[in-house]
Amino acid sequence: MTLTLATGVWLALLIAFVVIEAVTFGLVSVWFAIGAAAAMVVSAFGVGTLWQAAVFLVVSGVCMLALRKAAQRRLTPKATPTNAELNVGRLATVIAPVCPTQAGRVRLDGVDWIAKSSDTLAQGALCRVVAVDGATLTVAADGPAPA
Repeated sequence: MTLTLATGVWLALLIAFVVIEAVTFGLVSVWFAIGAAAAMVVSAFGVGTLWQAAVFLVVSGVCMLALRKAAQRRLTPKATPTNAELNVGRLATVIAPVCPTQAGRVRLDGVDWIAKSSDTLAQGALCRVVAVDGATLTVAADGPAPA
């Protein structure tokens, strides 16, 4: 095992790729750092420059293809629905008439909301929440008025 200029070059590239990765946090160069480490190990055994470059390219490519999607899934935060978005699809009761030209009010879990709808909804009617926009629910008719 000999330390050569090529080993030093691969070490410098390894360090550069690690620094780039540390600065970007985007899985940009970690694959190349792994490839540079593999090429550095090969160069320490006196293997030719073309073989070192081939090891670098193959190891980097295999790492990128095999691990990039899995790593991105782990690093991508999952969207958490807000409390308001959890109301979509639920039933509410109309407490002030709603029509296409004028907002009304509905009650959902004991909370009064401003409501708009493309349907005309009478007081006491059941409606289903189809969307939430701030403090306004978009609702649609769902069933007959309770007796």
